[in-house]
Amino acid sequence: GTSWKKDFKQLISMFGCQNIILVIDEVHRIGAMKYRNILDMEFKRRLGLSATPTREWDYKGTRMIERYFDGVVYNYPISQAIKDGFLTPYKYYIEPVPLTIEEIRNYLKISEEIKKTIRNLLSKFKGFSIKDIISMAEDLEVEESTLLSLQNLFVQRRRIIKKCKNKYATILKVIEDKGDEFESCLIYCEDYQQLDKLKRLLLNRGESTGEYTARMNEKERDRMIDAMKKGHVKFLLSCKSLDEGVDIPSCDAAILMANSSTEREFIQRRGRLLRLSPKKKFSIIFDLIVVPYVNPKDETPLNEVETRILEKEIDRVKFFAKDSLNAEETLKNLKSVYALLRI
Repeated sequence: GTSWKKDFKQLISMFGCQNIILVIDEVHRIGAMKYRNILDMEFKRRLGLSATPTREWDYKGTRMIERYFDGVVYNYPISQAIKDGFLTPYKYYIEPVPLTIEEIRNYLKISEEIKKTIRNLLSKFKGFSIKDIISMAEDLEVEESTLLSLQNLFVQRRRIIKKCKNKYATILKVIEDKGDEFESCLIYCEDYQQLDKLKRLLLNRGESTGEYTARMNEKERDRMIDAMKKGHVKFLLSCKSLDEGVDIPSCDAAILMANSSTEREFIQRRGRLLRLSPKKKFSIIFDLIVVPYVNPKDETPLNEVETRILEKEIDRVKFFAKDSLNAEETLKNLKSVYALLRI
């Protein structure tokens, strides 16, 4: 986080790039506009580390990283790390959660606005896909206001999924049914509003619950992590703060309330759970997947937008399930979701 600052460059100039070995952890970050200037520095020896080196929707940033480090030189998949005993095996359970009628209505409304904006962009930049247009926006000189408007619509639509009202009841049922199967659990929320409501519900049930968020100072966050490690807190709620850099090896469960379609985010969240700990035989992930409705009987066929909701959720489930201990069971349970797609 300091490499883009003037003081950093001045310090490096005292030694010379040729005499320094550059090692960058979470290397995907330096593809962001704010940090790219380090890519202009000619370090002779360079090493970048990341579980997710590709920057989604950022073709230019990804290409700059690849060129600077001469591409990926070594890949160690999580399945192999589990097999070699460096990470804890995990079980993965899906919990379907239906949208409310109002949420479906809002999702459809925003989707129509997105379609309109995308049609305009595709007609202006013929021969490019919408993903190419967004990731190559700088080169194509796409109007910033148009991109910001589209991005805002995407965020609004995704937030409907992440903040689905029926998720609260689903989480309480998961804890009721399977709470005895784990010792400590991380719960990923979308924002403070969602976090605060769930926290109240858990405290009202008598559950030992805390939070790890940016609104706490460093000492408060450290105390909360310590309390969880000692077993004083069973449920630790967070928004974004637990995605990277926090190490709680003893934690053996996670509930993905505000699940994400962003590969980097769900890989990082899974990684938090797989740290080795003496008493931990395996970890458990509960993934709340959002569906238009739970029971396909007597319901009308899904429209294009509703189908896309399910397809995105299914993509994430397949990704998580393939390396899990109960992959066969999870994929079997996924058939009930496929039934909604009539396939």
